[in-house]
Amino acid sequence: MRALAASAAADAGVDSLARRCPRVATTVAVTIAVWVSLAPSLLPRAALAQAAASGCAAAAAAVAAGVRRRRHGGSARPGAARPAALVVAAGVLGWTVLATEQW
Repeated sequence: MRALAASAAADAGVDSLARRCPRVATTVAVTIAVWVSLAPSLLPRAALAQAAASGCAAAAAAVAAGVRRRRHGGSARPGAARPAALVVAAGVLGWTVLATEQW
């Protein structure tokens, strides 16, 4: 009985964490938008201009993902994929930021 209660508590913790994370499609869209905004350009950009470009790209991707979700519906039940997608996105963008120094 105690093991069942511990398992239920662990599942509740994962569900609570998953509800706080953005949806997987939103995470993927924002990651790709920021990744593209950090791609090498023929014109050099100041740090503030790069931050503005990345922020605008991320905002546009988040809005597009939200509009798509409202039009086509989405899963209402959060899963364990949300935190995993967020960790992968953080790794990809971290690597991309470090790679921009060489680009």
